[in-house]
Amino acid sequence: MALQDYGFRTRPAYDDISLARALREGIGAGGARFDGLMPRYDLSSRDIAALTAYLHSLDATPADGIDPQPGGAIRLATVILPDADPSQSAAMRAVLSTCVAERSPRPGSGRRPWTLDEWALSGPPETWRGQLEAFRMERPVFALLGGIGRDWAHVHAFCEANALPCLFPNTDAPGEQPPPHASMYLSPGVGVEAGVIAADLDESGDMPERLVQVFQRRDIGRYGAAALASALPGIPNRAVSSGADPGWIRAGEVLVLWLAPTDLASFFMAVPEPPDGVRVYLSASLAGFDTGVDTSLIPPPWRPAVRVVYPFDLPDLRLGRQVFNLGGWMAGHGLALVRSTARVQGDSFSACEVVARALYTLPEHPTREVLLERVEEAYAGAVATAYPRFTLGPGQRFGSKGAYLLKIMPDGKWQPQGAWRVP
Repeated sequence: MALQDYGFRTRPAYDDISLARALREGIGAGGARFDGLMPRYDLSSRDIAALTAYLHSLDATPADGIDPQPGGAIRLATVILPDADPSQSAAMRAVLSTCVAERSPRPGSGRRPWTLDEWALSGPPETWRGQLEAFRMERPVFALLGGIGRDWAHVHAFCEANALPCLFPNTDAPGEQPPPHASMYLSPGVGVEAGVIAADLDESGDMPERLVQVFQRRDIGRYGAAALASALPGIPNRAVSSGADPGWIRAGEVLVLWLAPTDLASFFMAVPEPPDGVRVYLSASLAGFDTGVDTSLIPPPWRPAVRVVYPFDLPDLRLGRQVFNLGGWMAGHGLALVRSTARVQGDSFSACEVVARALYTLPEHPTREVLLERVEEAYAGAVATAYPRFTLGPGQRFGSKGAYLLKIMPDGKWQPQGAWRVP
C-alpha cells in the first residue's frame, strides 16, 4: 500500500536500508529529500543495526484494550485504592468520567472513541496486585488514566511489569522500584520532598551530626525517609517508626517528620519543645497541608525551627488559576470546585486534558509506545494542576519536579523561604 511522503507524494514502506539512508542522508523511502530542518544523523552500522532490531521488536499486533474493528473503541481504566479518602475519590471520579465522556471522539469523526472503566480495589495491600491482574485478564485496557490512592507502589509495579501506561494518578507515593517507564506522574510526591531537604542541607554548608526521621512503618512516610537516607549516605540516620521520645533528639541534629495530622499532634504533645539548635523539616504531603499550612498543629516553641517542605503551588495562586481554568468548565457540567478537593479535581482534569490531546493524535493502529511519546508532547494541557510548573519531555516521567520551603513565623503565619526549588 502506498503511504504519504508529504501531502502530495506517496512512498513505499521503509526497509532497513532505506531507513539508514533516511537517517544519514535525509532521503525518504520514495527518493524525496527531507526538508533542511530535518537533522541528519552520523550513525555507525552498529547504531543502525541496534535501532532496526528495536523497531522489529515492537509488537505489530493490536495492543490490548483496542477494539480491532476500524473505528473501534480505546478502553481506558482508572484505579481507586481502598486507602484513598472517599470524598477525594468521588471528586476524582466525577471530573474524570465527565471529561472523558466529553472529550471522546464522536461517531463519524474518523477517530476511535474512548471508554473508561473503574477498577476499585479492596482489602489489604498485599492482595492488590492480584486484583489488578484479574481486572486486566477479564477486560484488558490500553492505559490507566488518573486513579487515586495513598500508597501507589503495588499499582506502579503492576504497570511496569505489564508495560501498561499508567498516566497521572493522584498519589504522593508513586513507589520506589522499578523506576518509571510506562508510568507518568504528576509529581514524585514524598520523593521530591526528600530531595529538597537533602539539597537544602547541602547548600547550608552545615551538615548535621545525625539525621532523625520519624514516620509510621506502614504509611507512605517510609518512602520519603528511605529516599532521604539514600540522598545523604554520609550522615548517620536514625529512623523512628512509632512513638515519641525527647531522648531521640539532641542539640544540633536534624529532625524530619513524615507524619499524618493525628500522628503529628501526638508527637508534639509528647515533645512540647525542641532541643536547642535542632533543625526541623516537616512533610506537607503527609501532614495534609496541600490546601495551606495548618500552623495550629505546630506548637509556638517549635515554629522558628520548622521548615515545611511544600511540593505544591502556593494556595491562593493555585486556587485562582484553577478557578480561571477549571471553574467554568465544572460549573457548566453541574460540578462544584471545592477547596478541600480542588487539588484532586484540578489534577484529574489536567490528566484528562493531557491524555486526550495525546489520544487525538494516535494513528489508526496505536501502540502504547506511541501513546507515551504523545503524552510527553501534550503536557501543555495540564492547566489546572496543584503545581506551579508542569513540564514533560522525552523520557521524563514527572510533570512537577520541585517544592517550596515554608518557614513558620511566631504568630503562626507562614511564608516561602526563597524560590521554588528543584533538587
